[in-house]
Amino acid sequence: MKKIESLTNVYTAEDLLSVMNMGMSLRQSQLNGSDTRSGNELLEIWKNDKHNLDNKFKTTKRELFLLKKELSFPITRYLLSCLTDGGERARRHIEISDIIVQFIFCEEDYVVANQNNELYSILVHNFLALVLTDRLDEVIGFPIDRKIYGNEYDKYVNKFFDVIVLHLGEMEKLLK
Repeated sequence: MKKIESLTNVYTAEDLLSVMNMGMSLRQSQLNGSDTRSGNELLEIWKNDKHNLDNKFKTTKRELFLLKKELSFPITRYLLSCLTDGGERARRHIEISDIIVQFIFCEEDYVVANQNNELYSILVHNFLALVLTDRLDEVIGFPIDRKIYGNEYDKYVNKFFDVIVLHLGEMEKLLK
């Protein structure tokens, strides 16, 4: 009984019901011979998925649209400068970081957020470098060995933005 009580302190009733249903489904699949995974393996997958959902930054479509509108130009200029101008690339990286910090704190007391803005920008800058900008070719498929022309930039801008949105929750936890 203590095990169940400790679980209900961490997980909601919906979570426990979800795990029970997953367990029953797994058992049925094992009986059919279509699934050879253990219950522990499936539970780990579920925990990871749950953790990723908990890290998701809560935004509306309107907020994401406005963030994309605000970030599109600096991201485009950042990508354009990747093959040529290191100075502009650094400036755009800092600009992107500043915009993300402002977006994360847009509902907070502006004075408090503004006092630490430089520190927050550095943290976001380093985080983006770790997960995205130092590995553009791996993460978004950005070609580093050839020039890009015309509308081809649009798909990389969208992918760049999608990676930022994917990690907004982690950046928020880093800053708050």
